[in-house]
Amino acid sequence: MLFKEIMKEVSRREKQAGIIPDPNIDTYMKAISVKGLERSLQTDYILKLGIIAIITATVLLRTHLGVDIIHANYYMGSLFYALLLLMVNGFPELAMTVSRLPVFYKQRDYYFYPAWAYAIPSAILKIPISLVESLVWTSITYYVIGYSPEAARFFRHFLLLFCVHQMSLSLFRFIASYFQTAVASTVGGTMCLLVILLFGGFILPKPSLPDWLKWGFWISPLSYIEIGLSVNEFHAPRWQKILSTNMTIGQQVLTSRGLNYNSNFYWIAVGALLVSTLLLNFAFTLSLTLKRPVGVSRAIISREKLSQIQGMENEDIPGQMEKGSITGSPVPLSEPRRTGKMVLPFIPLTISFQNVNYYVETPPLILMKRGGELIYTGPIGKHSSKIIEYFEAKSACYEMDSKELVKRLSTPAPDLKDLSFPTRYPRNSWVQFKACLWKQYLSYWRSPSYNLVRISFTLVSSIIFGLIFWQHGKTIYTFLFQVVIELPYVLIEVVLFMVVAYPAIGYYWTVYKFFWFFYTMFCTLLYFIYLGMLLVSLTPNVQVATILASVCYTLFNLFSGFIVPSPQIPKWWIWLYYLCPMSWSLHGLFSSQYGDVQKEIMVFEETKSIASFLEDYFGFHHNLLGLVAVVLLALPLIYASLFAYFIGKLNFQTR
Repeated sequence: MLFKEIMKEVSRREKQAGIIPDPNIDTYMKAISVKGLERSLQTDYILKLGIIAIITATVLLRTHLGVDIIHANYYMGSLFYALLLLMVNGFPELAMTVSRLPVFYKQRDYYFYPAWAYAIPSAILKIPISLVESLVWTSITYYVIGYSPEAARFFRHFLLLFCVHQMSLSLFRFIASYFQTAVASTVGGTMCLLVILLFGGFILPKPSLPDWLKWGFWISPLSYIEIGLSVNEFHAPRWQKILSTNMTIGQQVLTSRGLNYNSNFYWIAVGALLVSTLLLNFAFTLSLTLKRPVGVSRAIISREKLSQIQGMENEDIPGQMEKGSITGSPVPLSEPRRTGKMVLPFIPLTISFQNVNYYVETPPLILMKRGGELIYTGPIGKHSSKIIEYFEAKSACYEMDSKELVKRLSTPAPDLKDLSFPTRYPRNSWVQFKACLWKQYLSYWRSPSYNLVRISFTLVSSIIFGLIFWQHGKTIYTFLFQVVIELPYVLIEVVLFMVVAYPAIGYYWTVYKFFWFFYTMFCTLLYFIYLGMLLVSLTPNVQVATILASVCYTLFNLFSGFIVPSPQIPKWWIWLYYLCPMSWSLHGLFSSQYGDVQKEIMVFEETKSIASFLEDYFGFHHNLLGLVAVVLLALPLIYASLFAYFIGKLNFQTR
């Protein structure tokens, strides 16, 4: 607050005197007094969540859903969407935590406070945010979608979503503190989220997991969330109608998903989430305590040099004794002084008072700009008067020098001609393109950590997909694609995925189907890359970009045609289904693999061919693959063009 008040007063006096400040000083002082955004990121989260909740509620309007086996799957999809949304909503915590780590490490290493004193408030301060977000979502969606109307089930639904959000925030805080950098944290968080989703029991139900991987179901927090929300809803009285199989509708739905547990398991799920939250916060504290900052190196000097420096600094201890007064000031040291409780950057003076008039002057203020150049050193003065006088004098001198320089340079010599250039740029477009391409190539080549992490992540995720979905490609019309198409990687990642995962999962080995899968995956991952670049170009910083990306991906999941199939989307929202890029990717993946398969399966107590089921339930038609191919090719071109336009037109940099 002191610096902000100083700069306000300096700016006011500069304007009155018509002074233009020194650019170096002005940049530094404004940087330390920046106000920041008017609205906090948490406000943006809640606003975003409220908007998405309204959209979701109107998409899954209760008038469109009945109490039967078919519509029970829509209810199950809406429950999964809610928990997925609250899980992904914690992802921006990665960027925020990583951005705060450098300051924390500096303060920790100077023994300002221990790690637990930072970790505990970080967790406590998020509790009101989780309460508000969970309440906003539950209040808007619960009765509009048409879940079981009992008040007790409403509050249990709300409590579980609150626990989900707390667990998610704790998880991503810990991941950020462990990996420490933005790239590694993002990849680590994505990998963790991928494993949690795959073992969570919705994408692949527990009965379909390989026997030697069923233990993964019980270590995934998503499993407990799924069980808790499902038993809370499908054990309600309205789902107790007996079917021809001598089971209730609720039991039939839960059994098909491997979630048929009694009502008491709800509280086990709540307890598991609370324990997970505590363990993750404990791990976060340990990570903050034990991990060293990334890229920190200590300067090494000889003992003789250190002794010489300390001797020079201790030769003259500033302080004076006057009759009737005693003044003193601390002596800076090159090494912090340890006093047992805290570290002081000076030797405390011992002063005895024997008179009535005594005072101790404050130490001088030292201002340095980036790079170590000294801007100001000296006393602060009463009400910062010394600092203000110094900057006023310096700015006035700079103003006089600037005016003389401008006057001298603005008058051209008589024999000079006006500058003119035949073209706007010194080189033609092709030369500019080659130069920028080479520059980008060098930039990527000189970022091995980023590229190696991406490739490693693709390899590991391909192996995980292959193990979990081992030889399921021809036996299930798989839910794999909902997760697969969200992995934004380039051609080498697609090839790596195809080589590892395609044969392991057991898709159809025909040139036609293999090509379509490769083409769809390549276009999908390419447009996700360009979409991410577009979102970055539209936002002023990484935190806002993360929020905007979270909104986009959340809506993509809702309107992709998977959680809510296109025939069930209300007419007033169907336009968003066609604008959603993931709906075209899913259409291409499903139709190319299974759109021509006439094998009959039992679905919702009816016998249908797989091709007919895709048309009736999902709205995926095999004869539209040509249109799908064109749209998939156009999407990355559109996103790339918009990125190129906005990156050239928008500028969020401020002095």
